[in-house]
Amino acid sequence: MKPIRFSSETTPWRVIVPARYSSNRKRAVRYFRSLKDAERFCSRVFQEGSAALKDIKQTRYISNDLTIDALRTWLRPIAQADGYVLCDPI
Repeated sequence: MKPIRFSSETTPWRVIVPARYSSNRKRAVRYFRSLKDAERFCSRVFQEGSAALKDIKQTRYISNDLTIDALRTWLRPIAQADGYVLCDPI
């Protein structure tokens, strides 16, 4: 595992992390702005293993229905206090 030059203006260095270092046993790719940051990441992975990859956050998908339900739950008491009634869609 080593930093590889990548054709990008903002993140010109990348590191391909082998599956054996990943907690989900899948290969991961990280992009870096500088060679020094990429090398620092490689040394962290060698020292800490999959713990070095914990800062990669997974994106959660929230459906529109859940978002609308959460907003209704939050807005209903406010609307009722002001004399309004929230109607559920038909």
